[in-house]
Amino acid sequence: MQINFKKHALVAVTLGALSIGTAQALVIDNFDSGLVSFSATVAESSADSQSGTMLGGIRAIEIGVIEGTGSTAVTVADGVLDINNGTTERSLVIVSYSFGFGVDFTGSGFNTGLFLTLPNPINNAMGLALKLSDGGNFLTSKISFPTGFSGDFFLPFTDLTGVADLSSIASVRLDITSESNGLGVQIGDFEVLPAPPVRPKNPTSVPEPADILLMGLGFAGLGAMRRKRA
Repeated sequence: MQINFKKHALVAVTLGALSIGTAQALVIDNFDSGLVSFSATVAESSADSQSGTMLGGIRAIEIGVIEGTGSTAVTVADGVLDINNGTTERSLVIVSYSFGFGVDFTGSGFNTGLFLTLPNPINNAMGLALKLSDGGNFLTSKISFPTGFSGDFFLPFTDLTGVADLSSIASVRLDITSESNGLGVQIGDFEVLPAPPVRPKNPTSVPEPADILLMGLGFAGLGAMRRKRA
């Protein structure tokens, strides 16, 4: 079984000082392997399994169309899982991973939750149910995402309900439900993290040499004016 890790910058306060370190994320799936494209209609369900670098080496996807007269398409490409319903369709897409033996999702106690990203705004409300199993018990959570949601989503382990052992997870399942007709959604990185990743909101600009020179001349002028007044 292949286990992938990704380093994230995390900010922590230690003894009153701000320190920046790195922590390793457990990558469940970054959707850059096991590329696939298939669809289903209301009269059928469709399933496909892909192999690649996802946790456990196998990703299983099942499409069930709840209502509508067209089809629901699922594509994995360019680092995203893309679900696209026709204008009249509502669907349930199940994405699951089995590891064969227990994987420590706590990262020896450092990891605190599940992370995924929706890189583009979803066009209709979406339901997401997560289920983690240690082979006999389950931890679950259900989340509703409103129309237009995009960005990072972090689910702390403490928000899960159930009794499964997080240090020995054998399978993970995502149930993605369109809560209205015509859902279109893309899901990116799906990982286990120590904390939500720190993403800078406003890049720090570095002054150009000419700007520094002008600032220096300005301060010099202010000093001369003050000397004259004195």
